[in-house]
Amino acid sequence: MKHASSSEQDRAMSKALFGNANFVAVAQFIGKQRGSFFVRQVASSTGLVDAVVKPIVERLLEAGVIEESPSLGGRAIRYRRRSSHPIWTFVSHLR
Repeated sequence: MKHASSSEQDRAMSKALFGNANFVAVAQFIGKQRGSFFVRQVASSTGLVDAVVKPIVERLLEAGVIEESPSLGGRAIRYRRRSSHPIWTFVSHLR
């Protein structure tokens, strides 16, 4: 009998709970941020590509748990999490 790796189990749980296998990894990274962040930064830190991270960030933005941060110029959009939202506590406890 083949057992799924921890990573495969994490992705399966993320898919079951949020409809996206990478949602938990992205949300956990964002939940640890104290300042603003870029999609590229999330992608690099999670080992995902921008095209995978961007739709998740857009869903979080639409849900109101992150917001756009004032731009310092350039084309990349900066975001920041809303620290008071309970989603960050929830995803921090997921394995």
